[in-house]
Amino acid sequence: MFAVLRIEKGQNSGLLSRAVHRIKRRKLTAQPIDTPLGGYLLLTAYSERINWDKVEAVCGRAAHALVLPPGLEPPEGGLAARFEPDALRAQLICNACLEIIRRCQVPLYRKVVTLVDRQAHFTDLIPDLLCQCITVRVVTEREGEYRRVSERMMEELGASLLVSNHMEGVGGSLLVLCPDGDGAERLATTVPVLTGGCIDRPSPCRLVGDPRIKPAKELAGIVPEGIDPLDFAGAFYQLGRWKAAEQLRVDALRCKGNLLKPGDIARFIEQSNPQRAAVLPIK
Repeated sequence: MFAVLRIEKGQNSGLLSRAVHRIKRRKLTAQPIDTPLGGYLLLTAYSERINWDKVEAVCGRAAHALVLPPGLEPPEGGLAARFEPDALRAQLICNACLEIIRRCQVPLYRKVVTLVDRQAHFTDLIPDLLCQCITVRVVTEREGEYRRVSERMMEELGASLLVSNHMEGVGGSLLVLCPDGDGAERLATTVPVLTGGCIDRPSPCRLVGDPRIKPAKELAGIVPEGIDPLDFAGAFYQLGRWKAAEQLRVDALRCKGNLLKPGDIARFIEQSNPQRAAVLPIK
């Protein structure tokens, strides 16, 4: 079971409600919640001045991976730490890549994608990529593992991979996919770089990431107020057993301060001239 900490802010509708909220400000309530996806512990604070010692005491080991509101960070040196949905974020970036390529109306011979996967964590993605692309280039430090994947794909699909350990091998691609973000900010390319890592670092390329999902279907009505649906879904996926989260669709991706839907990126790729440098249409 994991823990979610939300903040319930006071209402300014009257003297009584403000007085009640002042009394509750130092309180921290804990309530076990059951959902169709599993259970979790919901903590409610009534002020952003959190008593983190009390949070740690209530949560126990679950304090090491707290689902928190955006912008709220535990103090350094304590047991409490923010949960990061790294595994689900990487999976969503892969889902977005497949949707973009599927939507992109360009000739098949131009459907070339580069996958940057240094540690060979995303070999399972290769069959889906090869069903959408004429060529898949892979940049990895584990070339032997990917060459075995390439041999298997030649037997099963009649297609092979171009495997290299050099970042220079991304030229000519419609986009670059870097699910775990490892090395994405160092790529020197003019095509979109889809990454599950941080997109706000200085970079010579246009990083696209920070996937957003809508709390639809299984998530509808169960995401606590003030909590990012991706963080919530990622906790059930990584700390629970909700494997169906791998099928979630990305509603939007962020590039700098702009939110782009997968269809927007697909249309950009369609309109780009592959013979000249291209940039995402950032206002």
